[in-house]
Amino acid sequence: MGPEIIMYVLQNPKYKFPQDYFYFCRLDVDDSAVYVRADSPFKRIEDVVAEGKKRVVSVATSRLPHPASIGMLALGDATGAKYNLVPYGGGNPTMVATLNGEVDCGVLPVAEPIKMGDKVRVLGVFNASNALADRTGNAPSINQVFGTKIPDLYSSRAWAIHTEAADKHPDRFAKLNDTAKLVFADPSFKDVYSKTAGDWRQAAYGDRAVCTAYAEGMMELARRYEKLLSAKQKPRS
Repeated sequence: MGPEIIMYVLQNPKYKFPQDYFYFCRLDVDDSAVYVRADSPFKRIEDVVAEGKKRVVSVATSRLPHPASIGMLALGDATGAKYNLVPYGGGNPTMVATLNGEVDCGVLPVAEPIKMGDKVRVLGVFNASNALADRTGNAPSINQVFGTKIPDLYSSRAWAIHTEAADKHPDRFAKLNDTAKLVFADPSFKDVYSKTAGDWRQAAYGDRAVCTAYAEGMMELARRYEKLLSAKQKPRS
């Protein structure tokens, strides 16, 4: 939902959210995380911010319009640190750029860096708490470290449907909605999910209201940082 909604704001298409379509059945919560390669001189998130007050710190990101990118922009606003976001067009190239030292640090949904094990070090997450603390070296909540009030910035996948279709066929939508929710209590779903690179603790059902609230919050942030997310404004130097 995150990148889609950010692009919705940046591109301003003719269709409207949530009048023309809406999300339902959130599948997961994948916190945005700041990470570095294992031999990086940055040991804590405080080191990244301190360096950003001395010079522009380069940050790899999968794409500019992404919740993780917004997190770094918000952190810069809150602390006075300067960051240059470098979009690499996907999670894998973003990770490679961070590992080989092309950039100072990276920011991605936490599911990506934990795949790398001891090759990377997670420095902090943009959430009130770190659900995967045991897999990220007890990386702290960035808000707790700096006393900031950055909104929780996580990636979430969800289903979407045309509003008109749901309104015309409420019985069919109810069937979709109810059965989708039931999947989360099915042991076989947990078994299959656990065989992927993800962590079951990230699986998190959310109904239409939860999805809409997430999307509306992301729209507000996208509007706030619209010029930077669309590369129409240069970062502070």
